[in-house]
Formats: sequence, C-alpha cells, structure tokens
Amino acid sequence: DRVLFGRGVGHSLSPSNDRVFPVVKSSPSAYSEDAKMQMMREGAANTLSGLNLVSALQARNGARVLLVGSKDMCADKIFNKKGYDNRNVCKSMYTWAFNQRRVIRAVNMRHHKVGETEAPYMYTEGDDITFEIQLEELTMKGWVPYTAPDIQLEYTMLDPHIRAFVLPDASNNGLHTLTFKAPDVYGIFKFVVNYNRLGLNPLHIEEVAPLRNYKHNDYPRFLFCAYPYYASVFVAAFGLFVIAFLMIYNKDTSLPGRINSPTRKQTAGGESKKMK
Repeated sequence: DRVLFGRGVGHSLSPSNDRVFPVVKSSPSAYSEDAKMQMMREGAANTLSGLNLVSALQARNGARVLLVGSKDMCADKIFNKKGYDNRNVCKSMYTWAFNQRRVIRAVNMRHHKVGETEAPYMYTEGDDITFEIQLEELTMKGWVPYTAPDIQLEYTMLDPHIRAFVLPDASNNGLHTLTFKAPDVYGIFKFVVNYNRLGLNPLHIEEVAPLRNYKHNDYPRFLFCAYPYYASVFVAAFGLFVIAFLMIYNKDTSLPGRINSPTRKQTAGGESKKMK
C-alpha cells in the first residue's frame, strides 16, 4: 500500500448517489469531529468506517470532479518528503480529473453479413450479421488497446430487439465481435453501443442499418409448408381435364331418335301425280 501524508477533513459518501466513489480512504481508526464542540463528547465524534480523504464524482455527461479534504496532500513541500508517495498519487488523480487518462474511444466500428466484408445498404430479415468494434484507452503512455467483457450492443428500433455482449477477441488488440441473426421485423434499425462505467468517459455510438423484408424473388421457388396447396392445384387441373374429356367424347343414347320427314322433291312429285 502507498503511504500518504495528509492533514485535513474527512467526509462520507451518500449511498443513494451512484455517481460518486472513494479514491483515498482513511484508516479504520480515523474519525472526524467538530473543533468547536467539546472533544469526545457524546455524539461529537463521527467514527465512520467509510471515512474518505479523497472522493470523485463523474457526471452523466462525462464531467469529472475531484474532492480532496487536505490542502497539504498535493502541496509542493510534501512532494519531496521521503517515504511518502504523494507526488505519484496526486499526479494520478489530477490526470484523471483533466481527462488525460481513463478515456476510451472507438477507432474502428463496422458490420457486415457473415461471409462478406462490406456493409450492405440494407439487411434482410434473418441475415447473419457480424458486428465489430475496436476500442482504445488513453493512459500515461498514450493510446493502448482496451478490452472489457461487459460491453453490450443493442440492435434497436424504438426498443431494443437484440441486446447482447460484444466479447473481446483473442488477439487482445481491443477488438470486440458479435454475430447474431437479424429479427423477423423490418424497419429502420440502429446499432447502439452505450458504455457507461465509473472512472471512464461515457461512450455512446449509433449507426443506422435498415432492415427490409423479403422481396418476391428472395423467397425459395417451392416452400415445404405449401406442398398441400401445390397438390390441390394439380388435382384441380386433372379433374378439369377429365370432366372436359367426358363432355366431349361421351355419346348420350338416352334421348329418342329423330323422325325422318319426306323430302321436298318427293312431296312435289306426289302433287304432280295427283294433278294428272
């Protein structure tokens, strides 16, 4: 543990505020009391196990606030004292407060279908999509790869339809990947990465990726579930052929035969014989 020199006022943190966190804690035997009140009077001493000497607050927009209860902790005269590590601790605290470290950024984010390398203009329902994001962290040595197992991706349209962890790659170069199947809902979707952790700047990235339904020529030629309907079409066509064949080539013998009447020539001939 580092040994620090400090003389000042300790403070406690409210458990209801989730945006503050301790940086330097006091020893369990430390206490804070009001100098105007009688020493060790009942209720005068505040012996809290959670007494803090340095605390930090990080707002939701990324603003950072550092609360140091001792003005001597980071004084120049203390930095050169042997046996104390005030210089390194104060440098670490101030670089954090001024966003010179513990800052993350996304240097490469891309998405594409499985088996392809370029992102399409639109995805189709049921596509297998691969999402990749590469992160870096600012440290005292510069930008280095940043990996974390709790980064989440949301594939959202108004509400998240898919929320899953983007796992770090085995190469340990800050690359995180996720492969998922697009939902059966078409619309204007977005890839959203919203990463908020105490001590780190908030990271929020969005990219629009529309999702369309199937076109007519995207469906397979024959669907297995439609086989009964295909069969009914052929059965109906065969039945129509049979009925037409019977109507054309069947001879109906149930009607009475035709009665032959005398021709006009015979009638005329008979009348001429009568006149003679």
